[in-house]
Amino acid sequence: TRCCCSVLPGDSDLSARMNGMMGRTSDDVNVGSNSLLLFTWVYALFALCFVWPPQAFVQSGLTVQGLFSAQLGDEGKDFVGFHIRRSTATLVAHASLVLMYAVAVLADLVPHGRLSPVVTVLLYVAIAASFAAYATAIVWRLQRWKRHPIVRSLQRYDRENWNRAADTISNEYRRIDKAVVRLGNTVVIVTNSWIVQVRAYSLDIAHQGDVDMSVVEVRTLPSTEGIEPLQIVSIRVTDVRPGSVPFVIRLQSVYFNELQDMLRNSVRNARDVMLQLSLSDRFLEELKAIVASSDAVAVPEAPDNCVGCMQTQSNVKISKRCVDVPGSEACTQCFCRPMWCLPCLGKWFVSNQPQNHPEEWLSGRASCPTCRARFCVYDLHPLILPPSSSSSTSSDDTRIHHD
Repeated sequence: TRCCCSVLPGDSDLSARMNGMMGRTSDDVNVGSNSLLLFTWVYALFALCFVWPPQAFVQSGLTVQGLFSAQLGDEGKDFVGFHIRRSTATLVAHASLVLMYAVAVLADLVPHGRLSPVVTVLLYVAIAASFAAYATAIVWRLQRWKRHPIVRSLQRYDRENWNRAADTISNEYRRIDKAVVRLGNTVVIVTNSWIVQVRAYSLDIAHQGDVDMSVVEVRTLPSTEGIEPLQIVSIRVTDVRPGSVPFVIRLQSVYFNELQDMLRNSVRNARDVMLQLSLSDRFLEELKAIVASSDAVAVPEAPDNCVGCMQTQSNVKISKRCVDVPGSEACTQCFCRPMWCLPCLGKWFVSNQPQNHPEEWLSGRASCPTCRARFCVYDLHPLILPPSSSSSTSSDDTRIHHD
């Protein structure tokens, strides 16, 4: 009599086959999990680069503006219309990224039972959210953008016809007298009347006459170039109009003065934070001290406004007074009448210096914008104005005059 626990003939082969099948199934599951993980990592990396494109993606045209350039139009001609279309295309493109991932995973893994029910439900929710985004974009377009967030912001300023406010912003954007400050993928634009922050799906818009601006945070970050730390300033923009939502703009502190120059009202700095100046601003401060200590030059009549900014009276003259140093470039005499204010002439001087070597700026040379005579910082002199004009201009703190 054979024991019931004994192995029947051929049972060993059956057991081996079953173990082999179980081993292959386990291997298939592991391979499927590994392939899903690899696909997820690669796809997530591509999606992040598409949403926040690095310079390589921008140069290759792998951005929303690059892929849909023919449909978006010209930003310079129709700024608001361009960003209405751009934000809509961005919504559709980002929704497509989610949809393509969800469909690819479901089509490959669900038939083999390799996904848990919870993950499967999440993927179907992602697909539904993608179609909801498509539907939103279609509704915006069919209703002539009336429900678009940008249009709703503009309706605060003109409920009857939002296009009038849009045309005003677009017209001012075409002018050269505006400030454009970038930080990452965010762009802040300040025109004569408007403050606009470009975001992925909308625009933050505020009229300069209706806003209160204040510094709410200053952060110091290590510089990626290793020159000096970056100081990021956060400014809260509060519009007094009903229904307006405050927004925060962020920029490097070195661009703060450029932004302030375009604003009608000063930005409140309640915390009295010392903002970091740009290299150009620091050079200009040093240049002002040098010019203030130079010998003044008398002029027979009050000069005209600066040809650079057309706002400030010319207050500096180029006149060779420096001592030539053997082995270095010699300065030449300039016979031009005073035509520039010190800030504009200082910016001109900096633009003619090696930008990668700011330590050489004070010892550098530049050409007169008019006659091309070579001069250095020690050839710049303040003016002595006639008595009839000096009293009327002494109140302007941007002018350097010696009485």
